[in-house]
Amino acid sequence: MNKRQSIGRGVLAVCVILGAVAIASRVRHTERTPTTGGSQEDQLVIAAEHPLYAAKEGELRSRGIPVRLSELATPDTPPSINAGPLYLQMVDAQAYPGSPLEDEAVRVTGANPPADAWVSARKLMGTQPRLVETSNRAGLLPDCHVNRSLDGDPQAVLFPEVAQMGRATRIITVESLLKAREGHPVEAVGLQSEGFTIANHARGDVGLLFSSFVALECDATTLDGMQGILRGAKGAPEVAQAVDGALAKSWHAVDPSVALMHETASGNSEIRYLESKGPGALPANAPLGQALSRDQRYWDGFIDINGTFYLDLMEQSVAAARLPYPQLMRELSTVNRERAEDPGVKGMLAGLLYPQVSGYCSRCFQISAKAAVTRAACAVFLYKSKQGHYPVTLSEADPTAIDPFVGTPLGYRREGKGFVVYSAGPTGEYDGGAFDAEKRHEEAFRYTE
Repeated sequence: MNKRQSIGRGVLAVCVILGAVAIASRVRHTERTPTTGGSQEDQLVIAAEHPLYAAKEGELRSRGIPVRLSELATPDTPPSINAGPLYLQMVDAQAYPGSPLEDEAVRVTGANPPADAWVSARKLMGTQPRLVETSNRAGLLPDCHVNRSLDGDPQAVLFPEVAQMGRATRIITVESLLKAREGHPVEAVGLQSEGFTIANHARGDVGLLFSSFVALECDATTLDGMQGILRGAKGAPEVAQAVDGALAKSWHAVDPSVALMHETASGNSEIRYLESKGPGALPANAPLGQALSRDQRYWDGFIDINGTFYLDLMEQSVAAARLPYPQLMRELSTVNRERAEDPGVKGMLAGLLYPQVSGYCSRCFQISAKAAVTRAACAVFLYKSKQGHYPVTLSEADPTAIDPFVGTPLGYRREGKGFVVYSAGPTGEYDGGAFDAEKRHEEAFRYTE
């Protein structure tokens, strides 16, 4: 489901559950007995009479953080370099039907793909030529833009093309690995690098958090393909050089704060749109809507408190996302505690709209670790091609191979006739041993002759 479809109306429904008893009962109590300071009604009235929300929006804008979806609009792209229409074509299930072969074929991206995965991959290439051709055309175009209105109801802003970007990347990866298996590994590397272009398409047009997650998965799939080509070529120096060059040219570490800034605009637009519709936008006969309708100040204060709180949370998160990983996670823990501490009225919308910041930031660092491990493996192979043996330490092959999670050199050791190079991961404790599928954050390149 599209992120825009999954949140807004659900926000209203959950608000009814969270707030109906608290607000409605307090408002009824207010009618009988004058309230003293500190009640939720008092908070709403004070917020309405001394609003902070608009000023907070201005503060964020002055710091380069957009606060409305319309501020994310990008200029039209010349058709000759625009991949957007191709992805929209792929949405047509009749012209580009899905097939179980796609799931079966993508297994060739694993470290030790089974024989039947290669059979499925060849069948997919033979039965879906239009899908393969369109995916390749999209990967060769530098830009992606889809015309859409970013004004009005945020629920009406749809992104049907984004899922097709992940699909196109998987198709290209299967095709690349087949090409390498058929004896053309250097050419396969060039084809595989189109996946990085598609990842940039996903994060480039509007660039909300959900599409940025898709971009990371495109990067991950592409890096898996690069590693598969490298292993299949047994570390041949020309292939190692091609993979390293492709990453140096086409892959760049993601700044997670960018997507969070864009997500700030998305969530804030949800709140402003709800404000424009008034309490009547809540489901019919909802106690929360009835309570907030009793006094315009209650509604105005409700929006002001929630909007300000949401922007505070996002501002802190954007700042945290620019920090090294350990410090980033400590700062986000503080933000999450603030969000979780019984925020009362102010958390009814803000808490629900706050995105998966920790998960996204961790995934950004994980993809950076995967890229670093891949380039370090290339360096090890190139060292052997020149010296006739694997290096004793990684610094002999690549003194610049740094683990993005901990800021120290990547882990490396000889294993039998091969080697393993690895990231310490988010815990800082992974030692390059057996992969734990439950953790899913461990990155290692293992090669045995």
